[in-house]
Amino acid sequence: VRSLLLKEERIFAKFSSLLSVQEAAAAVRMADVEDPEEQASPQASRSRGETRRLLRHLQAVKGRREDNSKDQEWKVSGCLMATDCYVVFATLLWLVPKTVLLTLPLFAFALPACLMARLYGCCLKAGQERVTGRCRLTVLVTPAAVPFVFLACVSLLLDYFIYYVLSLPVFVLRCLACQARICGSYGALKPYRGGPWIFWYLTDLWVALVGQVLRHGVLESSLKMAMTLLYVPWLKYFVNCNPLLYNLDERFVQQISTSTQDMKTADVVSTMKRLVNRAKDVAEVRTNLDAARFVPHYPYPPPSRDFALGLQAGGNAFYTSFLATHTTHVLVPESSRPRTSDYFVLSNSCEIPVWRVVLWYNNPFHFFTGYVEAGISNGKPSQPDKHLGIEHPMWLVTARSPLLSDRNSNVGPGFVDRFFDEWFPDFVTLLRIILRGPEAAVELHQQVHSEDGISRPKPIIDKTGGKKKKKIVHGRVVVDDDENLNNNKKKKDQQERKK
Repeated sequence: VRSLLLKEERIFAKFSSLLSVQEAAAAVRMADVEDPEEQASPQASRSRGETRRLLRHLQAVKGRREDNSKDQEWKVSGCLMATDCYVVFATLLWLVPKTVLLTLPLFAFALPACLMARLYGCCLKAGQERVTGRCRLTVLVTPAAVPFVFLACVSLLLDYFIYYVLSLPVFVLRCLACQARICGSYGALKPYRGGPWIFWYLTDLWVALVGQVLRHGVLESSLKMAMTLLYVPWLKYFVNCNPLLYNLDERFVQQISTSTQDMKTADVVSTMKRLVNRAKDVAEVRTNLDAARFVPHYPYPPPSRDFALGLQAGGNAFYTSFLATHTTHVLVPESSRPRTSDYFVLSNSCEIPVWRVVLWYNNPFHFFTGYVEAGISNGKPSQPDKHLGIEHPMWLVTARSPLLSDRNSNVGPGFVDRFFDEWFPDFVTLLRIILRGPEAAVELHQQVHSEDGISRPKPIIDKTGGKKKKKIVHGRVVVDDDENLNNNKKKKDQQERKK
């Protein structure tokens, strides 16, 4: 009897544990049903081009209830300095001969495609929101771009080969020293794998190329295309996101512009979409965009889906490139109304979402891997003084090395955090020029102290008082000192006297 009672207790324990497992599974299913993105149909997920694995990861991140109005605290590992030095040495060892050999061929092969895009753009009317005739554009540009696409594939294969040649020996040494955390690194990359293959959406790239050529011209756009293939894949896989050299983790950085409360929020959103989404704007706006350091162009997607490939232009005419992005449009085209009422937004400081950008690991033409949103912020809880500013939260896969974490570096999330702190004032100035005029844009121009954590606004400089004066040059506010102005006048006077 005693043995039978013991068996019954064991069976009851197993049965109760089974009940707890079933209850837990039911709770998980209920939680999945409450998730708006998981509740969406597979067709809706395909229309956004996002995988369920990514959405589950984003839901887990949102469940942490972190403060998204400031940067994540990020500890830098000083013992990775030696690895950083090796990365810089290997990068120079490969990119210098690659630049010498492939710059002119890539520029020459990119030129016909940019010329065809320019010719197609000339047929568009000023102020036209989207490119019409996508099939005609594909037939026109694709034959001209065949040599460039072929050379792009060759360049990518070379980058992949050299990547393993220069990374595997260091990975073996790290394994022998018990420093490699390869499972954790690939776990950080796992949500961003399996995205849409970029070569299946060449028409999206040609549509975005038309808008960028109209903003920057044929020669500069050709140079950007060449520099994209020369540097961007290597910076992505070998430098910024290399699981063989670094232990990777996900880092959150947030950039919020100064407040735009002096303008109507609906007008700010519509003007943002005009500057970023519109295919062909008036000549004055295109000139101001051409002078900017960063020009994103996210064309409207076709009616069958919510996402499209876009192109970001960074730098200037001498050191510059295009960056391809997978962009989901939250709002209805030519409207401020969201596509669905339960649209998933990851940032808990977002007031009005506008775009979300997925930087897939299998997209070699953007040097970051992660998830990005853009919209209007409420600044809560850490930056209420930036209420109704433009926010740009970024969840990026990176390492804790000084090269990738320092704000004064030229790569990594620290660099991009500082870059957007410097670029946002110029973008807000463009918005004010369009909505309120140049005088208000000069008077309210405000910059920030770019720092880790929270970038506080600087005091507004009076355009008439003090030793500094402000003026607009190609859509940007330039601050001049009286001393510099006097020195320039003296130099001009001396030159005239010499003549």
